[in-house]
Amino acid sequence: MIYFKRQGDLDGDYRELLENDFLLVIMNDGQLEALKKYGSDCLCIDGTHGLNAYNFQLTTLMVLDDLRQGFPCMFAFSNRSDTYVMTVIFNVIKKLLCKEISPKIFMSDMDETFYKAWCEVMGAVDVRLFCVWHVIKAWKKNLNTKIRDTEKQKSTYKILRMLLEEPDKVTFEKILPACLKDLYADPELHNFANYFKEYCRKQEILGLLL
Repeated sequence: MIYFKRQGDLDGDYRELLENDFLLVIMNDGQLEALKKYGSDCLCIDGTHGLNAYNFQLTTLMVLDDLRQGFPCMFAFSNRSDTYVMTVIFNVIKKLLCKEISPKIFMSDMDETFYKAWCEVMGAVDVRLFCVWHVIKAWKKNLNTKIRDTEKQKSTYKILRMLLEEPDKVTFEKILPACLKDLYADPELHNFANYFKEYCRKQEILGLLL
């Protein structure tokens, strides 16, 4: 355990933590060494909600080890997961390491909370990626709300999966405009096509999927 604040207490070092806030940050010596060794390469952070009756969230920070497998190097339990709570967690880690961590790749869900908090405490990262699971979840949600025909939902999803799984950047850059053109060719797909086009523009999809 590297930090603990129970509900009912106040912390003078982190004054914006409310009296009712709960925060427990866990990292053992092995996890600390893994973070020191691999933290400059790729970091992945993910949140799991609704762990108990109090709706606490588990936040997990992972690195990629020598076998390129995910290794959890920190667990944090909290009653809320806004940007400030995340900055507290990252500041605790920073103080423990006595330095900033500058990963080449930072991977998270599609919410801005983790990324903004990390940049505020540790500084900017070279590349930001989204976890594939969260990307697919967002696509499926918009497929269901923007396309009525279920068969067209399925065929459009196949197009998205093809883009997602294309390993070659040059090929990807060629087929992306063609896929958008095909979507716009069907009036029933215009709403989704507009969403996906804006998604590509805002999220710099080449950086997210390759």
